[in-house]
Amino acid sequence: MKYIIRDDNIPEISSNEDGQLLGEKLKKEYPYIYDSMEVEGYTIRFNEFSIFHEILSEGKVVGFMTCIHSLGSNLSVNEAFILPEFRHNNLFLEEITGLLMSGADLSFNEPTRNLIELLIHVNLAVKLNDNLVASAIGLDISEEHVIYHGDFDISEKFFSTNLYDINLCSPLLLHDISTPGVCHILYQEAQSWDDVHFGCSEFRKSTDMDDYFNSLKTDFLKNHMEYAQHLKAVKDKLPMGAMNYETILADDYDGLSEYVWSLIDSDVLDKDEASRIINQLRREYDEGIVSDEGLLIRLTYLVEGTDLSQIDELFLENISQTTDLCPCCYQPVNRTDNYCMVCGYDFSDGKLLDYEKVIAEMVQKNDNVLDLRGDKLDEFIDSGNVPVSGDDEIFELLCEIYHNNDIEAFEKLKEDYPLEINDISEIGDLEDRLAVDLSYFFMEDDVEYMKNYYGSCRIVDRMNPPEAHKLNEGMISKNPTYSIRMALIELEKNPHLNEALDNADLKIDKETVRSFLINMDLIESQTFGDDFWVHVYHDYRVVDLKEILRKNSLKVSGNKFDLVLRLKENGMYEEFGEEEFQLTENAEYFLNGTQWINMYNDFMDSFDLDDVQDYLKTKSGTFTENALDYLKEHIKIGYRKRDFRRLHDAFSSMALIHVHDEEFKKALACELQLYMLRMNPIYLTDDEMGSYEAFMYSNMNNIKVLMHLAGIHNLKKIFNKTWSYMKFEKRLVPKKIAFGYLNRALDGEDGDELSYEIAGKYFRK
Repeated sequence: MKYIIRDDNIPEISSNEDGQLLGEKLKKEYPYIYDSMEVEGYTIRFNEFSIFHEILSEGKVVGFMTCIHSLGSNLSVNEAFILPEFRHNNLFLEEITGLLMSGADLSFNEPTRNLIELLIHVNLAVKLNDNLVASAIGLDISEEHVIYHGDFDISEKFFSTNLYDINLCSPLLLHDISTPGVCHILYQEAQSWDDVHFGCSEFRKSTDMDDYFNSLKTDFLKNHMEYAQHLKAVKDKLPMGAMNYETILADDYDGLSEYVWSLIDSDVLDKDEASRIINQLRREYDEGIVSDEGLLIRLTYLVEGTDLSQIDELFLENISQTTDLCPCCYQPVNRTDNYCMVCGYDFSDGKLLDYEKVIAEMVQKNDNVLDLRGDKLDEFIDSGNVPVSGDDEIFELLCEIYHNNDIEAFEKLKEDYPLEINDISEIGDLEDRLAVDLSYFFMEDDVEYMKNYYGSCRIVDRMNPPEAHKLNEGMISKNPTYSIRMALIELEKNPHLNEALDNADLKIDKETVRSFLINMDLIESQTFGDDFWVHVYHDYRVVDLKEILRKNSLKVSGNKFDLVLRLKENGMYEEFGEEEFQLTENAEYFLNGTQWINMYNDFMDSFDLDDVQDYLKTKSGTFTENALDYLKEHIKIGYRKRDFRRLHDAFSSMALIHVHDEEFKKALACELQLYMLRMNPIYLTDDEMGSYEAFMYSNMNNIKVLMHLAGIHNLKKIFNKTWSYMKFEKRLVPKKIAFGYLNRALDGEDGDELSYEIAGKYFRK
C-alpha cells in the first residue's frame, strides 16, 4: 500500500473553509483510507466537518479524525477511522490526549459502542452497572438523530451527556427522572455499525422500552450519589492542558509570551490588544478568577471579544433552562467541571451565578427586560423577589407593625416605601391573593388565575396559618425534606450557613436542619474543603477542643480524634472562623429529586407536605394524576366529616392542577363546585355563619377567566351537570336561585352586596 508520508512526523490539520464533504476529501486525497472504510462497511454519518486531523504512525498517514468547532475551544469529534493493521497501538488515544493537553474541551458526537469500550479500556470511562457507562469526555446527540422517550418536547439542536447505554448503543440524557411518575429520557437512533456488530436495533425491538427506562430510572435514583462519585473520579483522570501560566502569560519578549507573539504574527491580534488581554489575564490569574486549566479557554474568549453577559436575551434564555450559570459569562455550566468551558472562569470553589440578584438589577435598570422574560423569569417576578408594592418582606414588616400597633414604625415605613394605605388600621384590610399568570393564553396583559383557599387572604392572618389537611390525621409532621430543600436553595444564594438558615422557609428547627445538611453530606466547607478537620486536629490542643464542646453543651469525653469527630458531626465550623459553605454533588441530586415540591407549593400548599409525600410514594402515575387522586380522598373525608374547609381547599387545588394541565373545562367545573359549596355552607357552625360571605372575589374572577379559556359562553349546561355532582345533605340556596346569583356576579354586581343580600335571605334567619 502506498501511504502518504509526513517526513517531519507532524500530522496535517486543516480547516474546511470551502465546505468540502468528508467523502469527497477522502476519495481525492486519501483513497487508500477510503477504500479500507468501504471494505469494512464503515458508513460516514457526518459528511460535513470543520477540522480534518490526520493520524500518523511513524510518519505514515494511517487514519483521520474530523471535528466541528463551537464556542470557545470546544471540539466535537464527528468521525474517526484508523486502518485495521494500525489499531491497538493507542494512536487514537494519543490524538485525544494531545487535544486535551492543548486545552480543548472535547466531546464525541454520537459515539459507537467500540469507542465507548476503548474509553473504558484507557480509564476515561467507567461502567456503573451492567449497561450504564459514565464517560469523562462528553457525549453528544444531534437534533436530527435524537429519540424522545416520554411525552415532552425540547427545541434544542444539540444535546450533551456523560452517560452511555451499551445495550442501546447510545448516549443517554436523563432529561427528567426525578419527578414522581415521570421518565423523560433522550437517546439516539441506532447506527448501522452498532447494528451489525452488536444488534442494538434487535434489542430495542424486543424490549419494552417503558419497562426498560423505568427500571433504569429506579436504579439511577437509588444509586445516583455513588454514580456521581464514579463520574467525578473518572473526570479527574483527564489529562490537564499544557497551556499553563508559563506558556501563555510568561514574559519572554517585550512583556508577552512566545505563544502570544505567535497569535500576533498570525494576525489574530495586534500588539496593543494582546497586551491589554494578557494584562487582564495576569490580574485574573492572581485573583483566582482563572486557573491553569481554564487559561486557554479564557484567552480564546477574550480574543473573540464578545461579552456574553451583556446579551440580555441570551441570559434570559439560559435561565429558563438551568439555574447553574457561570458568574462571568452567564452561560450554562456543568457542576462536575472546575471551570467554565465557554469563558474559562474558575468555579472550583463552588461560586456560581446568583441569577436572582442579576435579574433584579436588570429589571431596575431596564423595564424592557420584562418583555423578554422566559418562564423562569416570570416565576421570579411573580414570586415577589423584584421590589414591587406588596412584596413578602414588606408584608411581614406590616404584620409586625399592625400586631404591635407601632405607629412610629408605620410612619417611617411610609417615608421609605410607596405604600397604598395611609393609616395603620388599614393594614388589617390588606389582602395578598396569590395568582397564576395566564396572559399567555389570552395574548394580553394582567389575566390572572387566583388561589382561593378558605383561609383568609388578609396578610395579618399569615402570622397564624390554619393547620394543613392530612389523610393520616394522626401523623406528626417530622419529615425534613421540605426544610432541607429550602435551606439548600437559600445556601445557593448565601454561603453563610446561619444567615441562610435564618432566611430559609423552615418547617422544623434550624439545628435539626443543620445536622441533616452536614450528616447527609449535602454541604461542605467552602474554604478548607475535606482537609478542614485535619487542620483542626493538628493545629488545636485537646484543652481548646474541649472548651469549644463544653461551650456548646456537647460531651467532652474521649481522645483528640473523638473530640474532632464530635465537632464535625455537630457542624462546629464557625468556632474556628469558618463561615462559608457550598453545596455538594449530593445536594444537587437531592434538589433534582425533590422538584415535585415546587408543584406542591403551586397546587397543594394547604395540604400537609409529609402527608402528600407519603401518599405519592405509593403511586406510579404522574404527579398531577396522583395529586388529583389524593384530593379525591380528601373530598370523601370532607363529606363524611362535614369539613367545609377541607372540601373548599380540595376543590381549589383540583382547579389549580387542571389549569396547569390546560384542562380548562375541568378547572371550571371545580370552580363551580366551589361556588356551589359556598352558596350552601351547611357544614359551618352558627358562629362561623355570623360573619360568612358567600361570594369570594377570586372564585368569580377564576370562573370568568376559565369560561374564556374553555370557550364557554353560557354556563347553564355545565352548571346543571356540576350541581348533580355535589353531595348536599340539604340545600340552603336552590339551584335556580344560585345560578341567578352567579350570573349577576359575573355581570358585574358587587360581591359584598350580593353576599349581604343572600345572608339576609338564607343564612341568618
